[in-house]
Amino acid sequence: MYGSTRYRGAVAPLVAVLFIVLMGFVALAVDTGFIFNSRGEMQNAVDAGALAGAGALEIGDAEAETRARDTTKHNGVAGATVTDEEIVATVGYWSGVDLVFTPAIGGETVRPNAIRVVANRLNQGLLFAHVIGVGTTDIGREAVGALGSGFCGGVWGLNGITGNGNIYTDSYNPDDGPYGTNDLYPNGDLCSNADIDLNGSVEIYGDVMYGDGYDIDIAGGAYEVWGVVDDQSENMIPPMFDMDAAMLNNDNASIGLTDGGGDPFNGEWDLNLHGMENLTLDGGTYYFTSASMTGQSTITVNGPTEIFVSGNASFTGGGIINATQDPGNLTIYSTGAELVLTGTAGFYGTVIAPETEVTLVGTSDYYGVIIAGTLNISGNSGIHIDESALVEIFGEDSIAPVLVR
Repeated sequence: MYGSTRYRGAVAPLVAVLFIVLMGFVALAVDTGFIFNSRGEMQNAVDAGALAGAGALEIGDAEAETRARDTTKHNGVAGATVTDEEIVATVGYWSGVDLVFTPAIGGETVRPNAIRVVANRLNQGLLFAHVIGVGTTDIGREAVGALGSGFCGGVWGLNGITGNGNIYTDSYNPDDGPYGTNDLYPNGDLCSNADIDLNGSVEIYGDVMYGDGYDIDIAGGAYEVWGVVDDQSENMIPPMFDMDAAMLNNDNASIGLTDGGGDPFNGEWDLNLHGMENLTLDGGTYYFTSASMTGQSTITVNGPTEIFVSGNASFTGGGIINATQDPGNLTIYSTGAELVLTGTAGFYGTVIAPETEVTLVGTSDYYGVIIAGTLNISGNSGIHIDESALVEIFGEDSIAPVLVR
């Protein structure tokens, strides 16, 4: 009996030590799982906040930050809602080149394209880890949401884009007034189902997205992309139109002589303008088998106009003057091999030419939406996407918010 009591006395301290070790393992297992779960909940909270905030960026910075904070606070983390004091929401710019978020400082030309939401909970209590001297932990997560990124719209070269010269893009809404009189937005996307090769100084306020299995090459001068730079998840299918219907049913009979009294056609419907001639088109639907403009010749559009061209077209010279300065009032449809656009007054309109090699030449600015088979940009070009046309062609998803980090 004496020996048995002695052994029991020796085992008791060992059991106590093993109990502490066991509790340490319990703390490690339970609290590690608790920490990972809490971090996941916090990530879900900031993800939701970043998406909500990005969706309000076009309304204003203050509204975007408010929605981001309110949405984040609606989420529970470790059994308690996230508090206002734990959240920092900041609007700014997402660089697709560097994958870096830069806070806005105010006074920028183009509105911010992203919002960062950071949430930190300090000294979150643990369940068992206090037995090993650790009673609390910090739980922090962040997310960045961008507006209109990930879905590419605006300027398309379905079979490739080549640019030589300085290229600048952004977007605006003509419903709010002419370009530059109201807010400018970061939805000036360059998109392709194939390669994108740009040589020169490039500043894109929008996405640059190329085809799956293809690549992007930006060389030459300085470049920056304030949006997503990535490959397309699937090929874009261009909008359909009926050239034959326009050939049979149009307003060509209403076309008069040029301002100087000249016949604008060389052949039945081959448009041919030269010198200083100007042809005025009132609103309607017009069909040309080809188009050629030389010298300083111009076409003046006074109302909602659709131009269908089944052959090659060169709208050069003085270019097409859309007197309304609303891109929604002019659409050019082409099935020809080549379409060239230039002019000194800027081009306001939509180009839908999914089988055509479209070339933008010179130093003019372009306002609207361009869908080309192959797109060549030659010279110094400012491209300003019409957001109302963007939504009409591509749907609301074209400016939907997405998470970029």
